[in-house]
Amino acid sequence: MVIYLDTSALLKLYIHEDHSETVQKWIERQDDPLPVWDWQQMEMYNALRLKVFWGDISAVQANRLIQLFGQRLHRGQYFYPEIDRAELRASFQELSRETMRLGCRIMDILHVACAMQIEPEVCLICDVVYDNQIVKDLIPREFAAFNDCSIRIQDGNKLSTKKNWGPNTK
Repeated sequence: MVIYLDTSALLKLYIHEDHSETVQKWIERQDDPLPVWDWQQMEMYNALRLKVFWGDISAVQANRLIQLFGQRLHRGQYFYPEIDRAELRASFQELSRETMRLGCRIMDILHVACAMQIEPEVCLICDVVYDNQIVKDLIPREFAAFNDCSIRIQDGNKLSTKKNWGPNTK
């Protein structure tokens, strides 16, 4: 199972915030490297620099954490999944139609569009409501489910090219 973290969750691996321990526990259960996108790396670096602006950490700490992120990427703890930019644009355009109904921010839409390219079986993004540090409610914001009743072709480069849908699966 691939775990996908948006930048706010990824930041919790570097800065102790509420629920950092929860994110760390999720990551400890996964053997595979975490997918990160080039723009997500930039968003992460900027989030660390914003922490300096707000006075939460020093510039030295931010630079050390940025360096640590780069080291983890180099060691293979993170990886850049292949992104089909045309598919990303198409997914973004389709997903952004929901902005008027859901109030999505551009980065929320891009995270979902990119997560769809790593082809999870289910992708659910929720707002979490806490009461005294206990989860009280999950409020779904975006949801995608994929029917993976397919026959696999082993010579495809990507999961979507390995699928051979039968006549009764659509």
